[in-house]
Amino acid sequence: MHPISGSPFLRALVIVVPGLLVAIYLASQIGNGDIPVAVYFLIGVAVLLVLKFSTKYVRLEGLILGILLFGYIVGQSGFGHFSLSPRKGIYLGEIGLIVCFVAMASRIAFTREKIIPKQPLAWAIFALIAIGTFRFIYDVRHSNNQIEVVRDFATIYYAVFFFVAFNICRHAGSRLFVQRTITAALICAIFVSSVLSVVPSLGLYFLVHERPFIEPRADLTGSFMGFATILFYLNGQTRGQSVRWTLLSFAAFIALLLPLSRATFLGFAAALIILMFSGHGKFLLRVAIFCVVGIMVLTPLVLAVKKTGEETYATLLRDKILAIVEPFGSKRTFASTVGDDAAGNNEFRLAWWTSVIDETSDKSPLVGLGFGYDLAKRFLVSYNALNPYEFDTRSPHSILLTIYGRMGIVGILSFFLVIFCIAKSALRCAAAIRNRKTSSLDIALWCGVVAILVTSCFGVMLEGPMAAIVFWTLLGMASYREWERLNPAPASATQKISRGPLMRPAPSPVTSRIA
Repeated sequence: MHPISGSPFLRALVIVVPGLLVAIYLASQIGNGDIPVAVYFLIGVAVLLVLKFSTKYVRLEGLILGILLFGYIVGQSGFGHFSLSPRKGIYLGEIGLIVCFVAMASRIAFTREKIIPKQPLAWAIFALIAIGTFRFIYDVRHSNNQIEVVRDFATIYYAVFFFVAFNICRHAGSRLFVQRTITAALICAIFVSSVLSVVPSLGLYFLVHERPFIEPRADLTGSFMGFATILFYLNGQTRGQSVRWTLLSFAAFIALLLPLSRATFLGFAAALIILMFSGHGKFLLRVAIFCVVGIMVLTPLVLAVKKTGEETYATLLRDKILAIVEPFGSKRTFASTVGDDAAGNNEFRLAWWTSVIDETSDKSPLVGLGFGYDLAKRFLVSYNALNPYEFDTRSPHSILLTIYGRMGIVGILSFFLVIFCIAKSALRCAAAIRNRKTSSLDIALWCGVVAILVTSCFGVMLEGPMAAIVFWTLLGMASYREWERLNPAPASATQKISRGPLMRPAPSPVTSRIA
């Protein structure tokens, strides 16, 4: 018997102690005059209780994760910057992480479930978190600005969502809820991101704390829409109603093209390679058709919005692709200002990346410069094209350089191990699909993971909650499907989901492994 599950006193402590700490914190906030925090908290508790009673087959952590995923996929930067207390920076992602982790840990305390599954990828992520935590503890004790240290450490602690998502998937109802929430969020994001890309001023009608609550960003939109394009295509191949899913896949591809983000084009190309390995080579023909039709649709749209015929959408797309193939081409190579700006952006990133590598290698190559260190300081001294007083970006537009700069060789090697495990698992899933040992839908999660990961190598993605929470959640769900495939549950250890107000039965029986 588990030591906690057999002791009523310890079971009570697991529930009472966190509640007491929350009550003390809220009381202190009210005493300091910070009433909004307590009000938002009570409203959040009320909403969660209503939703929990309406979805009795969904665990609390599954419900919270679903809400966060919907917010970050649709609201993106706007939702990510929403804070209960603007002065102290209490963000929804951190609150959700704490609640999910406490709920998960409390449940594990009463059961025999393990928080870290026996899987190489899980242990690689745990090692990354452990190394980052040791570095964080040292930096907090020796830094004069602990707030910046904590913010930079977010790059690492968001990885906890991998374990949250993995354990949520152990429960069939929660897993189905999260899956359907992701699908619904991607469909909503197609419409929202497309409209706001064409008419950005509409975002000003949704202001919270004087900032748009819905604020799509090019790299986020491109990554999510690339994942949606593949997911909806595979849904049409495996679940029927192919016309509906094909139209959604095409709409997602249009939304992918609209922002003209080069990093997301690379991420989508990498995801396509993974999909090709699974035997879906005909999807390339569909992408080619989507691209031709999409340019035909977008060209008059862009001309109507710009009210000029100087630069067609095809010209803008050509220059963006040229900026990838020929990153430092002369200005005569490009036919639009978009291409010139892209070439200048390439030089900006190369200069910053070189500065981070040189400074880290000179000062602390083994363990890095630490969390809280300004990775842009030396770069701004040598790069005269920017005003150092107006430049406030802390991450060098690449997750690889961020981890190397903050955690050194030790950190980047641990992250490379995570990447290696991701690639290995994705290719193993593709092989299983080719051999018809698993559903084609399984590869969609890995395509989403790869698309976001590759995009994050050329932008600020995994350093913030908008992409990081989605990335680690998709990785946890994909990893669970692999674990479930390699460790099939006996027939006696499965359970079916009953109908609930917000939970409909799946097209096929849904079962859950009982750990």
